[in-house]
Amino acid sequence: RSGPHDALVLFPYTYTKKLADDVARKFKGNTPIIYGGYHAGVGVMSKRVLEEGLANYVVSGRGEESLPRLLRDLAADERPTKAIYRHIQRNDSISLSGNPYPLDRLPWPIRDERLMQNLEVEPLPFLPPQSLVRNPKRCIIVAGSLGCNARCDFCISWMVASKSMHRSPKAVVDEMEWLNKIYGAGGAVFHIVNPLFNANREWVMSLCKEMERRGPFPTVCMPDFCLDLEMVQAMKRAGVFMCMMGLEFASTGVRTDRGKRVGNPRIAYELCHEVGIITRAFFMLGRLGMSRADLEAEVQALNNLPFRADQLRINFEVPFPGSVTASKCSPADIVT
Repeated sequence: RSGPHDALVLFPYTYTKKLADDVARKFKGNTPIIYGGYHAGVGVMSKRVLEEGLANYVVSGRGEESLPRLLRDLAADERPTKAIYRHIQRNDSISLSGNPYPLDRLPWPIRDERLMQNLEVEPLPFLPPQSLVRNPKRCIIVAGSLGCNARCDFCISWMVASKSMHRSPKAVVDEMEWLNKIYGAGGAVFHIVNPLFNANREWVMSLCKEMERRGPFPTVCMPDFCLDLEMVQAMKRAGVFMCMMGLEFASTGVRTDRGKRVGNPRIAYELCHEVGIITRAFFMLGRLGMSRADLEAEVQALNNLPFRADQLRINFEVPFPGSVTASKCSPADIVT
């Protein structure tokens, strides 16, 4: 419905911004429109999105504090005096109250089954082994953390929040258990969408213990290569059946230069294979300044790696607005 409503809040990615804009146009004029997230909430993009004319307000950076503040200002029937709302705390490691799990205060999202990922049509399906769950129909996204400890120059997650902030393991599993009651145990797999699943080893071990005790829950996650045998064994017992890891580049040196955390991909993939966790590798081609000869050499280097993932997904580097990579690009560097 086109309104009137208290507010329309849109947090699109760069590649879903057009869809968000189409929705915003339907509400423009009779509903305050708020943008934020991994496009509008990053660096200079907050001001640019305002200048485009659809957004009345933008939440810049983290929104768990600034978005409620903006909504309270709107509810007070007083027009806010500023258009960009920023997170007021500079220390990302702890909330103002000293709560180690400040994200637990946030309500669980209302989900629409029509918008859930259909496991039968996803290009590289998140299909668990039949021994874990039979014939799941959907993938349900569950947030475990916000922010990232890595500094990948092609990514914007750490620019929204520079350190990982977690929900408590109990809160995450409470939500998964609740979703199982709604959609039926075995009817879905869970995708824990932490920007970096294993940013905090202690948190991973506590989460897995809780999932194992109350589950297991068929789960997909995105760790990096800083894995060890005890951790992957705990993940397996919890129900993790797939790890998606950003290999990105064939060279460890390039990965380090581009800001990824130090880790051994060979050990990470072999540990997952040892305990029976499916692996998917993300690999990035088309980097800035890469010639055709460089591209062919990179593909050959990928083929020569002394380990294999069960699945490989090729991505092309995209200079997402606000990222470090984008700041190094000129219009002549962009191929559409």
